[in-house]
Amino acid sequence: MHRLLLVAAALLTLSGSSPAQMAGVPPQSQPATQAQTTSQTATQAAAQTAAPAKRQAPKPAAEAAPGGGPDKVWVNLNSSVYHCPGDRYYGKTANGRYMTEAAAKSAGAKGTGGKTCFAK
Repeated sequence: MHRLLLVAAALLTLSGSSPAQMAGVPPQSQPATQAQTTSQTATQAAAQTAAPAKRQAPKPAAEAAPGGGPDKVWVNLNSSVYHCPGDRYYGKTANGRYMTEAAAKSAGAKGTGGKTCFAK
């Protein structure tokens, strides 16, 4: 009889079922084992640390600086990058000014992503 109980317990362990589950006791009323609690805690900790914080690009000012025009680019004086009309940052960076594309290039500024605004 004792040997039969040991075999039954081994089979339950291999199947992942507990004796309480086999007896029809609802899972809520079963006490958590140390292994289950440790596993759940480790899973929760991993989920919290797994998602790194996303960096967001700084948002430009809502309104473009006054001035500009169809033949002007906006030069960010901090980065020496110029932006074309219609670009997201055109007239919107904190330290910049409008000038012609030729003047911007001669001052050492480069177009966003290496592009030019006006074809020659």
